Amino acid sequence: MDAATDDNWACPECTLLNKLLAEACEACGATSPLVLAALAAQSESTERERKDSEESNASSRPSRGSSMDEDYKKAVDLDPWSQAEDEWARVEATQATKTTKPRK
Repeated sequence: MDAATDDNWACPECTLLNKLLAEACEACGATSPLVLAALAAQSESTERERKDSEESNASSRPSRGSSMDEDYKKAVDLDPWSQAEDEWARVEATQATKTTKPRK
């Protein structure tokens, strides 16, 4: 390749030589093959990462030896809103059981 073609890309649709940094053909608007190649590589990379993530999640999942009740209790223990609701229920229960001394 000579210096003139190193700085350009030929449009696959209309064969116009476009500047290397042009993302689309200036004549017909066709997307640059360089852009298409970059998008394809990015798509493949994203798909590979998704598959790797799914595989690692599948291998790190606990076995279903535990019951659903145990799973629910663990989830409640980790959830701050559930913890606050449980604490509030305890406070209300204690308040309801307290007896007040009659005033003289």
